[in-house]
Amino acid sequence: ALGPLTNVALAAKLDPDFLSNLSQLVVMGGSVDGRGNYSAAAEFNFAADPEAAAMIFNRCSQLGQELRLLSWETTLDNPVPLADWEAIIAGQSAVARLLQKMTAHLKQVMPAPITLWPDPLAAAVALAPKIVQAEESRHIAIECGQSGYRGQTIVDYRWRPAHPPNARIVRKIDRPKFISLLKRAAAM
Repeated sequence: ALGPLTNVALAAKLDPDFLSNLSQLVVMGGSVDGRGNYSAAAEFNFAADPEAAAMIFNRCSQLGQELRLLSWETTLDNPVPLADWEAIIAGQSAVARLLQKMTAHLKQVMPAPITLWPDPLAAAVALAPKIVQAEESRHIAIECGQSGYRGQTIVDYRWRPAHPPNARIVRKIDRPKFISLLKRAAAM
């Protein structure tokens, strides 16, 4: 799931067996260590529709399932240096040409020596699960109030949480394998 969880929550509401029928659910979202990108405490995807995110985590708890969460912090821990990114997209494939245009725009609006790719990173975790080198199971809730903490990911780090884990937080990925997947995708 890339972006707010609105559509996933709607599917789960329309079909109570929806989540049970998935072999896995990989979600890009949340700020598990409080390093938000939308606000000081919240990541954009969960802040955009915290009720949907809360519903999915609650439903996973009810079903005894754990979704796999690729957080904003994991994205920050896996930047791609801009020079490396430009080398990855240097080809002439249709995908490479599109990425070159996107990168040119990105450099205008956000000049930085690195690029962050949260959605491709989540897609890589979904398509190549062995890319995950470290993860931890935790119980997660989402703040749905109207305060400045709306959309905050609340992670229960206690040794004996009141609720069983409903998510596996991806903490570390195999960066060379991720770069290899990006190269393959750009060559398409």
